[in-house]
Amino acid sequence: MRPTPDEVIAGARAILKQEVAPLLPPAAQVQLKRVMAVLRDARWNEAGFDLLRENAAFARLAQDGAARLDRETALPATFAGHADALRAAAEATDHVPASFAEANAVNRQLRAVLSAFIEAVRDGDGRALDTFCADVGATLMALRTT
Repeated sequence: MRPTPDEVIAGARAILKQEVAPLLPPAAQVQLKRVMAVLRDARWNEAGFDLLRENAAFARLAQDGAARLDRETALPATFAGHADALRAAAEATDHVPASFAEANAVNRQLRAVLSAFIEAVRDGDGRALDTFCADVGATLMALRTT
């Protein structure tokens, strides 16, 4: 049976506390205690699943943004290309990632295209898309509470 991420981190923290901390000067021990607190407080077992849930939520937002762009016919040229970028980013979540790094790369891509689209909505004349920014805000708040 494999140890969980929480168990691996707990083992590393024990080694740091028992073996490393006694060798450090007091100022460094304070810093080490801060590092150990961060390691203790993170949700290591859930981190990958949290990322996948976030990717799914961002993909839904990207799909919604692309659909809204498709429906709007009187948008300025500043919105050109956003629908394709949003769709492509959303499609990156269609398969199960092979690693945390891959899921994180998808997350960064989704964040980048959503951010670019939101900036275009805020800076352009996309009044019909104003509610999209509110939807993004609501989704981000919901993710924080999970």
